[in-house]
Amino acid sequence: MCVKRTQPSRVRVAIWEAAKWLLCIAILLFGCLAPFGWVNRLIPIAALARHVRAVLATLPVVLIILGRDLAAILLVRPALFAGDYERAMRWVRRLSFGRPSARLIVTEGRIHALANRPAEAELCYRQALTKSYSNIFSSRSSRAALADCLGDALQAQGRYEEAKKCLQGGIEMGDDDEASSRVDLAQLLLERESEPAKALELTDEAMRVAKGRVAAKVEPLYSATRAWALALLGRRQEADEAIERATRVRRDTHAALFANTRLNAGMALLAMDQPEKAIEHFRAVHEADRDGKYGALALQQLKQHSVLDQ
Repeated sequence: MCVKRTQPSRVRVAIWEAAKWLLCIAILLFGCLAPFGWVNRLIPIAALARHVRAVLATLPVVLIILGRDLAAILLVRPALFAGDYERAMRWVRRLSFGRPSARLIVTEGRIHALANRPAEAELCYRQALTKSYSNIFSSRSSRAALADCLGDALQAQGRYEEAKKCLQGGIEMGDDDEASSRVDLAQLLLERESEPAKALELTDEAMRVAKGRVAAKVEPLYSATRAWALALLGRRQEADEAIERATRVRRDTHAALFANTRLNAGMALLAMDQPEKAIEHFRAVHEADRDGKYGALALQQLKQHSVLDQ
């Protein structure tokens, strides 16, 4: 299935082109006309003062380049965390002006992924990966994160072998602070009911790798994933304990994280032949993420067990 990204309108492209020329003119005027005499008075060393003036002259460029990425963090993230994917996407499109930055492309991909549009997400991630290899400032860890995101998008399309290669590549490149490639690979194995022992090993590794505030944020999800693996291995008591830790997740912190955690807890309960308890989790997931990926997966489970969330 090939899905084309929406092309920017001619008006937006024209605005962006005009804005770039105006920006160049403004920077030149600022560099030539800005009254930097105070720098010379403040810094008596001429060479140092010259460097400070150069920094001040280029500062507007840096602020403008970084500005829309910072705006994305401030404006898109709250909508994304609340599960309002359409509002999040509107902010990305407004900030893009037809020429999105690499960060905005990745953000668009994440929105598509969480909104259950994996084919569109895949295109964004591939474009971001291509840009990352031509960007000398792109780090190995950022490419590892993109490989993880791409693997997740491929898994959602049922392309398991491709997804597995991407996730393994993310692990080999160093994974990210959340060790999310390990957990996503564990979830892939569990979804296919394949190698639960390997999935448990990957999840335990991820819990060791994650540190500080990141570890506290993802601990419920990792506990739920661990419970699913333990349930498939027949270690019911340990699975119950892991589910108890997982259910401490709060819905108001991050809708998708809450939904993913409760979905995995439900899958663990199904593996332990406790469908009634599992259905409670699936209902909570569908209610929290009706328009998203995890809500759709929970709805599949509800339908499969002849339970419709009214």
